[in-house]
Amino acid sequence: MAFKHTNPNKEHAARAPYNFIPLPDVVIKAVENAEELPDHNRYINGRHTGYFEVTLETKTPLYIRGMLTETEYAWQESKRYLDGKPVPNNSRQVDFRRLPRNKPDFFAIQETPVIPGSSLRGMLRNLLEIITYSKMKWVTDKKLFFRTMDDSVVGESYRRRMMDNVEGGFLIRDGDEYIIHVSKVVRVHRDKLDNCRNLFDGRPPNQTPKWNGPCCQHRSVWVKLTASGNFVEEISFTPETGVEWHEGRLVITGNIPGKKKEFVFLLPQKGAERIIIPETLLDRFHADDQITQWQQKAFPKNKPRKNGRLRDGLLLIHPKEYEEPVFFLRENENENKELTFIGRARMFRLPYQQSPLDLLPPELSDPDVIDFAEAMFGFIRTRDELKKMAVKPKQGSKGRAYAGRVFVSDGRYQSNQGSPWLPDVKDGILEPPILASPKPTSFQLYLTQDTPNNRKTLYHYDSNTDEGRQVTTLRGFKMYWPQGKKNARDLQAKPKDERDKKRAFERGPDGNLRPKWNSTQHTRMKPVNSGKAFTFRVYFENLTSVELGALQWILSVPDCCRLGMGKPLGMGVVQIKEAALHLHGRSDRYRTLFNDRAWNKGAPEPQQDFVADFETAIFTELRKATTVRGDSFQQIDRIKMLLTMLTWQEQDPRRDDKQYMGLNDFRQHPQRKVLPDPLNLGGVNGVPDRPRRPAPPKPRHQPQQQTAKPSPSLSRKRPKRRIEEDDLPEVREEVSDFAKQFMQKMNQQEDGKEE
Repeated sequence: MAFKHTNPNKEHAARAPYNFIPLPDVVIKAVENAEELPDHNRYINGRHTGYFEVTLETKTPLYIRGMLTETEYAWQESKRYLDGKPVPNNSRQVDFRRLPRNKPDFFAIQETPVIPGSSLRGMLRNLLEIITYSKMKWVTDKKLFFRTMDDSVVGESYRRRMMDNVEGGFLIRDGDEYIIHVSKVVRVHRDKLDNCRNLFDGRPPNQTPKWNGPCCQHRSVWVKLTASGNFVEEISFTPETGVEWHEGRLVITGNIPGKKKEFVFLLPQKGAERIIIPETLLDRFHADDQITQWQQKAFPKNKPRKNGRLRDGLLLIHPKEYEEPVFFLRENENENKELTFIGRARMFRLPYQQSPLDLLPPELSDPDVIDFAEAMFGFIRTRDELKKMAVKPKQGSKGRAYAGRVFVSDGRYQSNQGSPWLPDVKDGILEPPILASPKPTSFQLYLTQDTPNNRKTLYHYDSNTDEGRQVTTLRGFKMYWPQGKKNARDLQAKPKDERDKKRAFERGPDGNLRPKWNSTQHTRMKPVNSGKAFTFRVYFENLTSVELGALQWILSVPDCCRLGMGKPLGMGVVQIKEAALHLHGRSDRYRTLFNDRAWNKGAPEPQQDFVADFETAIFTELRKATTVRGDSFQQIDRIKMLLTMLTWQEQDPRRDDKQYMGLNDFRQHPQRKVLPDPLNLGGVNGVPDRPRRPAPPKPRHQPQQQTAKPSPSLSRKRPKRRIEEDDLPEVREEVSDFAKQFMQKMNQQEDGKEE
């Protein structure tokens, strides 16, 4: 079932502060059916009830953001600072240190730091899912976005889908529905835009189209067309009459070197097609991972009119006629093409045809299977899961929802340790380097690869669709590396170079460099220092010896786990120093309610070790279902990878291999480096790529089985057309050498043809 990942050689090996524990080869069931799960209203003979008394120590600074007060939350919602004063509308005038969302306080109760039980529970469950060979939960079904013009396989996929297929139209609103009124889109050379030498605000590469001036975004224009009808021969900014003149709207996309043309959307003809935009597509367009910073600056809330948009970057709430032009793509093998997506440039960011969930083997999300993580921590079947089940369980049955049997208390700070805060910064407050969100769009890092040393054959999110079979899957459970000892100086934001120092940093009151007061990407935090102890309890009820052994295994790991924010920086490394097991002998307690005229408190039984029961049971099941390398549970490669990623060293000799790659890495090595597995950090020596698996023969009389709904194939040939320099992305992206060469070659082939 599993798709094995091939490690790259050293030249093609990526580095990152994270890695992946591979998906399980098989999901091990905790029970055959839900009715075998124990009831919650009684204690069952042969099962175990009790708790672990756990002591946890921070090995590096730990940060879990605290809560806002009711007043502070109200100020945040009404765009006010922490002192209640209004936040300026101009984002360049906003002091990030005063914003409620950047309140640095650690999560606390009565000013004493506390680790929430939910955070501890999540940490323990994540480890338990891995070691018990449980399913992978919470994989997004949202399709990720991409756009590339390079010579990689994903670049070819993008060009194949977009070239000659993008259309244009005007967005209108009819009741609750958004509709595209289809129109013709033509090109206008910048030389024809008299007195319009400057179409953009700002400096390269962050320029955005002007909304005011003689030539501005979405201005009304009248044009005469060339003989081909695809280009503007003459343009006027005042109304013109005559059959040869056509009214339209000037559309300015991003500015890149070599760009020569803009767009004019002609007003739709009478009876022009109208396309209803599905609500799900609109929601996806407005998602945070789709609205780029460029879009936020280029389409501000108050343009073209005040409060026209709910937020910067979004579509107009109630677009007037011909006020919101958009590009769109329709795809389907049949004549009835379906709307794929919309964008603000002809080569807009496109959603993959498959989501990460589509790439997950179906047995790893089978709702009919109850794994150990679900049996111990509980579950609720979603609507989508209920639809997939062979027999839909009745309301109130265990198969539909089951409460967990493991409970975790808050982690309490031990009061005899002095101050919990960092000593080397004022008030213990850090302003760390920018903590960006994960980038699963980097498919070479997040998907299994067969040929990691060849960028032209790397698998991406649509590879299964393109090849008509499943050839890749997700790398596995993402975890962050420990990076050794960290202090305040290591975690404070620093300029990357002199240019960054002048542009993004200032001197604080203490004379030290810090991010500029109006930064839009930095935050503040007040972490607990290293070497601080917290105690908490893990309660459990009616666990089998195997289940209790699994819980005991993760609580007795000799090295370190991860908690809180800042994991890519090496923060949040914690070690479980002690986990004392206390088992309750319920029957003895109730037989002797009083003991020596006092209440019998149910003294804990002596320490027992259930880890061997767990390891033996899991290893036995694996040997039945798969080919396992090694003679014991801890010799399995997958478990060795986990233990490697948990290993703690104060002075980590491989720290450099656990950092993000910088921009220079991408500029100097644009071949999309692949992340090796945790046992081969830095890549391997001279290992050739594994040969591609041949496609299985298709049956003659029945369709080939699919694990996911197939997306439309787009492999048919496209007619050639002139590739323009401004077909490239409109956002702040570098134009690849391949894209320039590709466009130059195509243009040379078509020189002399009539536009």
